[in-house]
Amino acid sequence: MAIKTSTKEAYEMIKQKILSCEYEPDQLVSEILEQLNLSRTPIREAINILNGEGLLKTIPKKGLQVAPLSIKNIKEIYDIRILIETLAVQQAIKYIKEDDIKYLVQLDNKLNDYFNKKDASVVFKAGMDIHLHIARLSNNETIFSLIKMLRDRSQRGYVYY
Repeated sequence: MAIKTSTKEAYEMIKQKILSCEYEPDQLVSEILEQLNLSRTPIREAINILNGEGLLKTIPKKGLQVAPLSIKNIKEIYDIRILIETLAVQQAIKYIKEDDIKYLVQLDNKLNDYFNKKDASVVFKAGMDIHLHIARLSNNETIFSLIKMLRDRSQRGYVYY
């Protein structure tokens, strides 16, 4: 599905605010979204996408709310990630090439550098790059999509808790 540029811009902007917990779990965001310097149609389309991804939800007679987050929910996400990412590694091994290994080493070195600088947001991003690269190497689009979605949800827990 191709997303129009203005919708993609609205989607990325709102999603980043959710993942960084600028829009906190359970927060009503209907009025806040209207303050974005974007027209209503792209915002409405972005909301529909984020609603489908489970990051926003519509509360009747209240408005739009950022999806709740709990320790239990984060644990469930990590439990599922363990299963799916293990499968991704098993499948990636069938397709991995020497250049892929070199690239993963570079990503790991970058992760270690960021970790030593103690910047949590870039550490998480660098870790995500590694996990998503392995998921891509699995040649399984469903695994890649699930890992990406679960990593996004993990990021909220990482930032919030």
